[in-house]
Amino acid sequence: MRKYGRIRSSTSREINIPAELIWEILIWIPVKDLMRFKCVSRVWFSIINDPAFAKTHRRGFQGLLLLSEVDLNYPVTKHHLHYVSLDGQPNELCNQLTVNHRKNDTMMRRTEVVNGLMCYYSFNQAFLYNIATRERLRLPRIPCIDERGHYRYYFGFDPVNKLYKLLRIGYQCNWRCKILTIGKDKSWRTIYRWRRSKNNPLMEVTGRGICFNGVLYWMVSTNGQHDQNLIAFDLAQEKFQVIPTPPGEPRQFFLPNFGSSLTLVSKRWVDARHGLVTFISHGCNDGICRDLGWIWTDELELGYPKLKANFCLSKLQGFTPNGEALIIDGEPQKGYLFDLTKRESEMIELHIPPVSCLTEVYLLCQPPSLTMSYFEENMISLKSLISSI
Repeated sequence: MRKYGRIRSSTSREINIPAELIWEILIWIPVKDLMRFKCVSRVWFSIINDPAFAKTHRRGFQGLLLLSEVDLNYPVTKHHLHYVSLDGQPNELCNQLTVNHRKNDTMMRRTEVVNGLMCYYSFNQAFLYNIATRERLRLPRIPCIDERGHYRYYFGFDPVNKLYKLLRIGYQCNWRCKILTIGKDKSWRTIYRWRRSKNNPLMEVTGRGICFNGVLYWMVSTNGQHDQNLIAFDLAQEKFQVIPTPPGEPRQFFLPNFGSSLTLVSKRWVDARHGLVTFISHGCNDGICRDLGWIWTDELELGYPKLKANFCLSKLQGFTPNGEALIIDGEPQKGYLFDLTKRESEMIELHIPPVSCLTEVYLLCQPPSLTMSYFEENMISLKSLISSI
């Protein structure tokens, strides 16, 4: 541990508080309070801004979900983020967080949340944003000649090299892909460029991408929606790969919004009252997938008399770090946590803000419209993240 000096009282007597003791006290303080405590003294300011302190901080809120907009392509000048507690207990994070963009930063879109960080982007400009500390960092621009046409940004973390990367896919006459290694690259690098082709599944990468263990994934449909393929982009190797979906009877697969490993989910009816949700995981968990194949993981019976959720309207959102499956019923305020090991479920009430506080997309009240991301506070300073590279 580095030396930070000592704290003096306002009187003539000196009170020496060991830096180790201050450290042990502060690591249990919520991030919101720590941001205010920076002004207590230079010692506290140095400790709180220390990257090593951010890594050992133990009071960050975990097990929360970040409620986000449905249509990620819908441009807005401000974003409303809502924290939802998984334990069903109301807390201060249930309040709305509004991210106001600058006047010149119009038509802003956002990426998915990765390790408590996310990116906002507009045309050829992107910003890195820490949700917990509200810190914002401007990233290098893309040359104006490349900003024409449709585009989409995808944010991910490379655990091998411990680097955050931002992927930009431009949908013009030629399919163009650029990437930026945050904190390392001073400019964007072009890594792929193809002509449009109906037989190339990569041309279908236009929707929401999910990052699992250093790989970005997209589920795309080809051949008139009859065939599905999983597109993978390894952030360390910076390579794309097309992964066929599991063989067998035709079924629709979808990717959960969060989890610790690559898993596909499908639903099928058993009778008029309930159905089965099947989990199928891939043999690889680290890096890009090779010829390891799909592995049947588990099957969950959903509906009466088992898990009393509406099978038709319910949607599996993802898997928590504890290995529980989070299922949202037809109503956004109602959910279930299912322990796959104990085969037990617990109904939870999600404390979502009143309807008057939500944007119009929430009023649809349909599970596919309710997009969630697992959220853990990350108090690391973005400036230290950049300077540490």
